[in-house]
Amino acid sequence: MSEHIHPSGHYQYKELLIGGRWAEPGSERVFEVRSPHDGRLAGRTPEAVELDVDRAVAAARRAFDLGPWPRMSPSERSGVIARFSALHRAEAEELAALTTAENGSAIWFTRMLQNIVGDRTDDFLRLAADHPWEEELVDASGLRTLVRREPVGVVAAVILWNAPQQSALVKLIPALLAGNAVILKPSPETALDGVRLGELRARLSSSNRSSASSATTRSERTIATRARLTTRSSGRFLIRVSMAR
Repeated sequence: MSEHIHPSGHYQYKELLIGGRWAEPGSERVFEVRSPHDGRLAGRTPEAVELDVDRAVAAARRAFDLGPWPRMSPSERSGVIARFSALHRAEAEELAALTTAENGSAIWFTRMLQNIVGDRTDDFLRLAADHPWEEELVDASGLRTLVRREPVGVVAAVILWNAPQQSALVKLIPALLAGNAVILKPSPETALDGVRLGELRARLSSSNRSSASSATTRSERTIATRARLTTRSSGRFLIRVSMAR
């Protein structure tokens, strides 16, 4: 259960999650999320302004350039993701209820999506275990080619409102497994959902959590124009080739 649930039942976030740590927002703007079903308050969370986006991008860049995440072995990264998935599964009922409160989806539907998300993460972990991250190819002449698949940098994951947990994790998990750092941009309609996801990610050890940040703005263009990103799609990696006899 989130520690940011107000006694009245709604979520109350006063800080942004940047580089795996809570940080004071750059303005007093907030998103007030209400259920489209009955107008009930689901919660409040700060709106990320340009200053906050710059901080999130800088934190992600530092995590990639200087942090341990891209330098871990694929199996080490998979171990961290598996622990995150276990945390996520343990909070499935709360996350389903939160999504229902935010976007008005039926609770049976959001519960179903939570199960699908966990199964999909397991699929990504199995694919990562079998993926040829490094392989040696030898041609008929004896020329040896080493092919190594490496992370490319910072990824921006822009999320829709209708299935926010599923939309986030099908972008986050492949990008992180590939060794990239990620900035999550949730939809304003489900802004609480993205912060809650980051909150779970931050519960992992400090050496592993700085590879992800969550920042909710009113426009995808804010992320696109403020961030000098390697890619805006998930699961990307660089193929480095070296040849020798």
